Amino acid sequence: MRVQDQTFRRGQAEWALWRLFDAGTYARRDMPAAFRTRIKRLLDIDRSGAMPGQAPAAALAFANDQPTGSGSEAAFTAFDVFCLALALDLLDMGFKQAEIVFLLRHLRQGLRPVFERVVRDYPPANRQRYRAQDFPNCPTTETQSGATIVDANVYLLVRKIELRELVPARAAKHPLIAPPQICAGQVELAEALRDLNSAQRKVLVIEIGLSARLAPRFLTDAPATKRGRKQ
Repeated sequence: MRVQDQTFRRGQAEWALWRLFDAGTYARRDMPAAFRTRIKRLLDIDRSGAMPGQAPAAALAFANDQPTGSGSEAAFTAFDVFCLALALDLLDMGFKQAEIVFLLRHLRQGLRPVFERVVRDYPPANRQRYRAQDFPNCPTTETQSGATIVDANVYLLVRKIELRELVPARAAKHPLIAPPQICAGQVELAEALRDLNSAQRKVLVIEIGLSARLAPRFLTDAPATKRGRKQ
């Protein structure tokens, strides 16, 4: 069975996310309680019901359906964990948790084909450079020596409006976030950034390709968790 078709327990999802975010350290550390609490808070907000503002494209940001039964364990797919990884990136950039849930509910359906394409067509996540001919469905870039290699970066561009008086016609009951844009590779990113102008001269850029490539691998490595874990 493909990893993207499997489901994982809450503890395994947390373990995979900590591996992803702790990857830059020299020594493996135990997951801090604060990190687990951040994940729990995002899930609690997502499961709490509808949010004010325009109806989102998806009912939930981090799952297809609400968990059933008070004692049941939530099941997470690799795509769910990828969405949680993006949520934690946004949290680290200063977004509020409710804003993140709102945004991810709108993004979820559009992110799914991006995630599936990366898992299907992109090379493994490591420091190795891959020849373009070995991964023909990936964007490419050129090295300083002129060799053409795979460009495995995927970028999410987000525009958030805090000065709400700039758009007085819009309701202020929900976050003002422009429709995000996906750029596959540095060429598309450069083209998108060239389009910035005096009216839209700022944008948040998040690389999401690495999370899409690593989340499935870390989930398969995650140790099994005991049944009955509180959700």
